Amino acid sequence: MRFFIINHYAYAPDQGAGTRQFEFARFLISKGVDACVVSCSFFHKKCQRRPGTERQLVKHENVEGVPYTWLWSLAYQKNGARRLLNMLLFSFFLFFYMLKTVRKGDIAYLSSPQPFACMAGLIAARIKGARIVYEIRDLWPQILNDMGGLSKKNPVFKIFSMIENVMVSRSEMVVSTLWGVESYFKDKGIEIRKFLWAPNGISKEALLKNPMATYQASKPFTIIYAGAHGPAQNLHKVLEAFSSFSRDDVNLKLIGAGSLKANLVEYANGLHCENVCFDDPVPKSQIFEVLKSADALILPLVDAKVFDYGLTPNKLADYLLVGKPIIFFGPEGACILKDDVSGYVCSKDSVDALKSKIEYVLRLSDEERGRVALEGRKVLEENLVLDSNFEKIIQAIGV
Repeated sequence: MRFFIINHYAYAPDQGAGTRQFEFARFLISKGVDACVVSCSFFHKKCQRRPGTERQLVKHENVEGVPYTWLWSLAYQKNGARRLLNMLLFSFFLFFYMLKTVRKGDIAYLSSPQPFACMAGLIAARIKGARIVYEIRDLWPQILNDMGGLSKKNPVFKIFSMIENVMVSRSEMVVSTLWGVESYFKDKGIEIRKFLWAPNGISKEALLKNPMATYQASKPFTIIYAGAHGPAQNLHKVLEAFSSFSRDDVNLKLIGAGSLKANLVEYANGLHCENVCFDDPVPKSQIFEVLKSADALILPLVDAKVFDYGLTPNKLADYLLVGKPIIFFGPEGACILKDDVSGYVCSKDSVDALKSKIEYVLRLSDEERGRVALEGRKVLEENLVLDSNFEKIIQAIGV
């Protein structure tokens, strides 16, 4: 039996993005399972192709002991027709790759959000007699609708929704990083056969390597955001809030890449944000040291209804690991932190509300901020350790 982890955006640790699929494959291999990752050779976050995969339809690579198969697809520089074609081509090549390599009794672990790849994997797996597990990491197309970019009357929305419904109804099990997925599909009249919540998190190894340290803030106070710079992150309002502060009060460092980064840099310049700087993405192996240099961390999200079904971004576990207080700016239902207990939650989608929350955090003593950071660490240890969640997955599947 072979365990295929399939995700269009299953990045390697050196690519400075989420590595859930890599970590899962490594965990499976440590348990003696023949696991591999299948992904696209074109890196969405930076719009670059993985080195060594140029002009190759299929490229096999050993990434720190994890077998990866990179499938070629079209390059693009922004969202639009070329990105849609990229999705379709990857799905086309994935379908035939699976027909060639998957055998009866294998497990096809199909991970969203890219819908066409999941559907191609589903069809190929059913033809070959493989078992099918569907992992939902984002609720496409609902999130696209909630953020104002895609009408429910749009044919693309209807196609994505149909694929999502088929995936759920035809899979033997649904795994999700979102705790409210069962409610979401129940509202649509669709019953999930078997469901497991397995949020994003960090490895037990990383937990042991990063013990909790005594909290002590520096001057000036520095807040770091590390993650995607896209429509879902609400970073324009974050910049507006920070424009009210001087660099002597608090500084903001934004680390990462995304479709809105250039626009955000221009916006910050227009606001004359002298206390804001932008840095490039940092590889996973280095991100913890960068986050440790912060006095607090910020996790912003747009106020979208889809987030009421839960959210555990990769960056949340990374934040909690380094023992710094977290300012969450987004829908209350999307956050597992409790205000003034394990984090600082600003649930009002308001620049003034965020500004007030930042001012509140700045007024606190190191002892008070350290107490909240410690409670946040407990949330991490109880809910967001990948080894525990991966163990739950393989037990539920019966590997």
